[in-house]
Amino acid sequence: MRALNFFRKSTDRKATAKAGARRSGRVGAFLRLMRAYPRTGFAAAIALLAVCVGLGSIAAAQFGYIDLLKQESSRYVRQTLLDLGLSVRSVTVAGRAQTETTEILDALNVAVGDSILHADITAAQQRLAKLAWVKRATIIRKLPDTLHVEIEERRPIAIWQIDRRMVLVDQLGAPITEKDVPEYVHLPLVVGKGAAEAASDLLTMLSRERWLQRRVAAAIRIGGRRWDLRLQNGIDIRLPEADPQTAWRVLAAYEAREGLLGRDVEVVDLRLPDQVIVRLSEGRVRRIGPQGREARLSRIPMRRWS
Repeated sequence: MRALNFFRKSTDRKATAKAGARRSGRVGAFLRLMRAYPRTGFAAAIALLAVCVGLGSIAAAQFGYIDLLKQESSRYVRQTLLDLGLSVRSVTVAGRAQTETTEILDALNVAVGDSILHADITAAQQRLAKLAWVKRATIIRKLPDTLHVEIEERRPIAIWQIDRRMVLVDQLGAPITEKDVPEYVHLPLVVGKGAAEAASDLLTMLSRERWLQRRVAAAIRIGGRRWDLRLQNGIDIRLPEADPQTAWRVLAAYEAREGLLGRDVEVVDLRLPDQVIVRLSEGRVRRIGPQGREARLSRIPMRRWS
């Protein structure tokens, strides 16, 4: 995965001069040590800072100035950490494809120059997880000055049509967004109440006959119990509530052997076990029994969906 930088260290000379002026004698030794021995100096500076704060806490406890110490030490520690270079100078992101960079920065709620150790990582991760495309997010502090964000985005599997709206849904049937649907017109279309939650199982079943799946234009959830399939040529396939996998396999076998779906057919009804009922365009019905023989012809009304 490629990491992206959102903002980098400022090269403004005036800002650099002001930052240098703010560095008081209390950290001058730290900084000289860090320049001479970067890793050793950094560790020593942190250790010495911890010792000073610890000793100050003990002394304050003895004399009853705990609240005042907390305020002053917090301010002192924050400023000292900034002077030591422990401030946010860059943010890198990996795994982002659909999530907008501005959304990520807003969720992080940090600015250049903020203390990197005081950034609320837990709250930021929770805000990131609420973004439409984000499945999970992890934030890592890379001292001294970088926040690294790793994002796993949700994968849309279908377009869900409900109440005249078109929504991308993921593997669990959870809505992702309505904004980016035109980019995913190649995904299957599922229609109706309960269709999103049942889409994953349906697509798994259809994929077992992938050559036939490519001819499906839409899948319509009927009564929250079963599916009707609308093929690209307008034929309706009525699947049963129980064991639709077998019905789909039977349909594939008939199509491979007889080219059933290329004929003048309007509806193929697979809801009855051991029987395929074919509604022809002129209103006749062909019943095919277990041995593939035509049973009888009759007229029945055609059921339509909207």
